[in-house]
Order: sequence, then structure tokens, then C-alpha cells
Amino acid sequence: MKERAGATFDSKIKEERPYRDRDQLRFLIVLGGVMGDLVVIYNSSLLASWLRFGDTVSGDSFDLFFAICFPYLLAGMLLDAFHIDHLQKQAGSIRRALVAFGTAFIVIILVAVAFKVSAEYSRLETGYMAILGALGLILWRKLFSLLVRQRFAALAESAVIVLGDSVGLADERLRECAIDLIDVEEREWEPRFNHPDFLNRLGKEIGHADRVVLALSDDQVRRNWIYLARVLGVDAEVWQPDFLEDAALGLNTLKSAPTLIVSRGPLQTHERVLKRLMDLCLSFPSLILLAPLMALVAILIKMDSPGPVFSFRSEWE
Repeated sequence: MKERAGATFDSKIKEERPYRDRDQLRFLIVLGGVMGDLVVIYNSSLLASWLRFGDTVSGDSFDLFFAICFPYLLAGMLLDAFHIDHLQKQAGSIRRALVAFGTAFIVIILVAVAFKVSAEYSRLETGYMAILGALGLILWRKLFSLLVRQRFAALAESAVIVLGDSVGLADERLRECAIDLIDVEEREWEPRFNHPDFLNRLGKEIGHADRVVLALSDDQVRRNWIYLARVLGVDAEVWQPDFLEDAALGLNTLKSAPTLIVSRGPLQTHERVLKRLMDLCLSFPSLILLAPLMALVAILIKMDSPGPVFSFRSEWE
């Protein structure tokens, strides 16, 4: 009995490992894109300093790079410039990177003007960096998107699984983009929320999917599957919706056809890292900007009360 249980556990690990490895490899692709962008911007700042002053020491290359680094990362994350689905699309990848770069430059210029420090930086050096950075990002993103499409297309492409009936699965576009088509009528699958065997079998079938598309013609059956997807925490979409689903989360497309996002699953590794980076990009500048105000509030509290500014005593003491 122990040997059989051990064998079952080992086989389960082998089944799940490719999906975990795929998630980790996709994270490395995204990380490569982010680091490549930062290297391009850093080198453009060094080259701008060299063009303006004849060396990389006399100018403000390091200050300019660090000033633009956080705004660029934040703008890029807000624009999905580092999303793996966009990194493989050359035009979209370049456009998002350039918009994020331009937004970051506008932000640092406004900040420099607001704090009256713009005169301390060379306008010519800053202009060189803007031009060189934009050209460098265009070339880098073009090469990187080509690399992703040629070497990592299977990893970058979203794994789409379609759950449908005979009517919904008749659309040829679904067969072109899905890695698996599951006819729930043929398999006699009905959403059962308290049936462990069914949920386990369903999880094995769709657990590795990036997108689960519901192509079901019956309204009530579709609602039941939507509710099940929300309970399981699966990224689910309705194929070509002809009505507005309750509590729809957004719109998407599949083969240029509209889909309605009805359920969200847990974030993948690269999405969690990007979200954490976004939190840091927002929290550090906010902490620096609000530090004088917080210090003033602390002084006023201290002047008004003899006790400590921060009290960590529990109300139960």
C-alpha cells in the first residue's frame, strides 16, 4: 500500500512539474525583457554623457538613469509593456516600451521643474539620452520579440482550453487557437461543486491552461460553469457573448472575436513579481515625498502630548 501511494505521489509530481517549469521559464523571459530595457536605458545615458562631455564621468548619466528607472518600470507595468503576451508581438512591444519611456521622461522633467533643479542638468545630454534611449528600445524590443517568437513561442503563447457543447465547438476559429477542445455534453460533464472526483478530473484537464474559454449555447449551463470557474479560481472567458454576463470583469479577444472575462485565477510568477515591483515603485517615492509631512505630524504630536508618537501597546493590556 505504501509503495502504491508513493508511486501515485511521484507520478503526480511528474505531471505537475512541466507546468511549474513553464511558469518559471516564462518568468525568466519577462525578467530578460525588463533587464534588457534597463541595460539599454543605462547605456544610452552613458553614451549621451560621452557625446556631450567626451567622457562618461563629467555628465549626469547615473543621475538620469536612476531618475528615469522607477517611472519607466511603473509606466511599463501599467501599460503591460512587460507582459509575456505582448513581448512576442513586435509592434505592440515597441509601442508600449516607447510610450512608457516617453511617460517616464515627462514625469522626471515635471519633477525637476517643480523642485527647481532642472538648471542643474544638461539639456543637451538629456536630449541625447531621450533620442538614444528611444532608438535603443526600438532595436532591442525588435530583436527580443523575434527571439521570443522563434525560440520560446510555445512558452509565450497562452495555453487555451475550450469547454463547450456541439454548437459552441463548431466554430473553426476555436480549433485554430485552442490546445484542447472538451465537449462537456459528450463527456456528460455537469458542474458539480461537491463532487471531489469530478473536480479532481476537471482540474487535471484544465489546470495547466492560461485561459479557459466557455463556448456553451445554453444560458443556464453557461451560468453554472461560470459560477464553478469562480469557485475554482480559474481564468475563464465566455466566447462571443450575446448578452452581458453578471459581474463581468472585462473584455478580451480570441482570434479577433470578443470574449467576456468572467473569472480570474491566481497570478502567475512573473505577474506576482511585476506586481511587487509596482508596489515598490509606488511606495518608495511616496515615502520620500511624504517623509517631511510625517515628520511634521510627529513633531506636533510630541509637542501636544508627553507620550510616545507611536504606541504599540495592546488594548488588552
